[in-house]
Amino acid sequence: MQFAEERKILADADDAQLVSYIDMHYGTFSARNYDIAIAKSRALCSRLYHPI
Repeated sequence: MQFAEERKILADADDAQLVSYIDMHYGTFSARNYDIAIAKSRALCSRLYHPI
């Protein structure tokens, strides 16, 4: 059972902010690495559920 009231949809602006944060704090990575990481984070966010 998913808890839709606590769930937010990630937007492209969120992805851009994430890439910007990573660039500033950890250095620049290839676009392919960012694409893979963002795809995985979106997949994880879509499977969230509340255990109670």
